[in-house]
Amino acid sequence: MTTLNDATVLVTGANGGLGCALVDAAIKHGARRVYAAARTSASWSDKGVVPLRLDMTDIDAIDKI
Repeated sequence: MTTLNDATVLVTGANGGLGCALVDAAIKHGARRVYAAARTSASWSDKGVVPLRLDMTDIDAIDKI
């Protein structure tokens, strides 16, 4: 089993389906902080998850990260 103990993780597409599952899995496997990026950010109950508004088709938005 892979661990992410104290890791910082960036998940794109974190407002649905697979993206949400990846955020949950990262927390479950020990990530300290998960940046949950999506065009429309979702809210998360876990304090280790940081919602991040990001459109991966917008180069300027990506550069700001």
